[in-house]
Amino acid sequence: MQDLNQSIYSVCHDSEMRPQDIAAAMGIGYQVFLNKANPNCDTHHFTAPQIVQLQKVTGSNLITTTMAALLRNPVSVESIGDLCMASVLEHAEAVKAVYEASYGAPLNAKQKMKIKREIAEAKQALDKLEDAVDANGSLHSVKQVVNNAG
Repeated sequence: MQDLNQSIYSVCHDSEMRPQDIAAAMGIGYQVFLNKANPNCDTHHFTAPQIVQLQKVTGSNLITTTMAALLRNPVSVESIGDLCMASVLEHAEAVKAVYEASYGAPLNAKQKMKIKREIAEAKQALDKLEDAVDANGSLHSVKQVVNNAG
């Protein structure tokens, strides 16, 4: 749960908004807000509706994506480098499907389903990459792959 607590802290403190402004927008006192955002505080926590409100106010879904990653059961044995390349390729396939189908015209049901399938595959590739990074515990190998690609 450390990852989840860190995500909450990050959304509260690394947002483009100041923590004081987030607290005010949520209708929470600033000190209470800080206590709830503190990953080391065992007595104050955001409620589920407040977590949703926090993400809406800040425009970040980091908490939700962290929760989703915690719920997955990663079994990938692929290398981080291979997963990086797979996520890039899947993203390109999703973008290609949109451009090929639309050309500015309304999409029909078949085109929408193809695009949604490609987007789902791209998301799945990123989920696998995220799981591998979590399992690895270090971004060193990811940085090495990115640097070698550039």
